[in-house]
Amino acid sequence: MQLLLFRIADQRYALDIKQVAEIAPLTRLSHLPQAPDYIAGVMNYRGEPVPVVDICHLATGSTCAKRMSTRTVLVNYPLTDGDIRVLGLLAEGATEILQRERDQFSDPGVVQPNAPYLGDVLNEAGEMIQLVDVDALLNDEVRAIIFTDRADVSGAS
Repeated sequence: MQLLLFRIADQRYALDIKQVAEIAPLTRLSHLPQAPDYIAGVMNYRGEPVPVVDICHLATGSTCAKRMSTRTVLVNYPLTDGDIRVLGLLAEGATEILQRERDQFSDPGVVQPNAPYLGDVLNEAGEMIQLVDVDALLNDEVRAIIFTDRADVSGAS
């Protein structure tokens, strides 16, 4: 499997490249009032609004640093109804691709109920790389806030 590597604080993480639609530079975001703090805002992606999650803030409470290597990773996010929507992830150091087999990863041995998106780990040259499961990034409440159609909110059909 091909992996997009990135950093959160001093740890390395990876996304399965199959979930990645595009890797874009940082762009201007529109703020979403009343959204959870880790929702960085909304970006314009090919004429459509796309919500953007600050993955550093989601994991640690600290926002991603604006570095040359910080990117907006656009991923295909599956909804419970089977629809697929684009979700942006702010990620530091998102500039390296790594090829590894799935069976090279192992269970981290720790259950993280507050971070269900953190998956198996890979020992790479003495450093642990943890998989991030895009499907588990958002809880039901946040998913309902950022992916609800306006017609559903207004009661229109």
